[in-house]
Amino acid sequence: MSTLRGAGGDQKGWSRHFDDPIPTGDGGELRSLRDAGIYVLALPPAEAERQHWQVAMEFLISAAEKGGIVMMPALPC
Repeated sequence: MSTLRGAGGDQKGWSRHFDDPIPTGDGGELRSLRDAGIYVLALPPAEAERQHWQVAMEFLISAAEKGGIVMMPALPC
């Protein structure tokens, strides 16, 4: 699980950073909501349509638009 920093107001929207980077399958790391959103949007269409990616994107959008503390499981990269 990873949680988001910035709930106190120092980071807002898509710039919010995860407390711990989320490793990707290719050796990279997702450090912010923006990183995670870009990662999902770059997936091949057939992969992006899988349910777990749709749920992940819903979490990301909610965190960026509504703020607050959001916990989500690490993305299955």
